[in-house]
Amino acid sequence: MLEEVLDTISKSRLINKIILVSKDESAFKLGRKFNTVEIFDDESGVNHAVYLADQYTFDNLKFEYAFFHIVAREPNYEILKV
Repeated sequence: MLEEVLDTISKSRLINKIILVSKDESAFKLGRKFNTVEIFDDESGVNHAVYLADQYTFDNLKFEYAFFHIVAREPNYEILKV
């Protein structure tokens, strides 16, 4: 499922970067196929993962129109459009 989501998002002309927040190495392995930004999160909960992605965005992406946070948590993956 994550691979399908990454594939679809990566084909969008409106999205320049995909930020993948996870502690799961297999999620990062899939993400590398789509040139995602990898952020390791060893805490549980979506709030902290979104905070880490927001912090990355604030520090590194000065002018982006749209981006998705992909929070990879086994067994489900959540996609949060911001």
